[in-house]
Amino acid sequence: MFTGIKAVSYFFDPVNRIAAVEDRLMITSKVASGKVASGAVREIANVFDERELKMRRERAQIEIDKARELETIRLAKRAEEIAKAKKEAAFKRFYQKPDECDQPERQSIRVECANKYIRARHEFDIAYQE
Repeated sequence: MFTGIKAVSYFFDPVNRIAAVEDRLMITSKVASGKVASGAVREIANVFDERELKMRRERAQIEIDKARELETIRLAKRAEEIAKAKKEAAFKRFYQKPDECDQPERQSIRVECANKYIRARHEFDIAYQE
């Protein structure tokens, strides 16, 4: 369904996501206690910013893929509707209702008219496929 996205990401893997949050909390407590140098703090912050950026990119890619998939489905449905409408218009031009079928008085005439319509539709469907 979604191409180009690995399921082993921080977005999809709650264990990695929780570990990243716990790492950030542990580092924050070390910084507060003065156990980490300021240069290391900047480097660690950059790593976490890269992880956050990666997660945001993955989310954006997922949204793009979803939108593309929905658009593809919408276009396919629209093309199917257009083809069906063209086929129906062609059948209306093809089939001419017999005069006796306009106001049939007897049941037997109605049945015969229905059979003529069914046969004409079947013939049309075979011809239309070719």
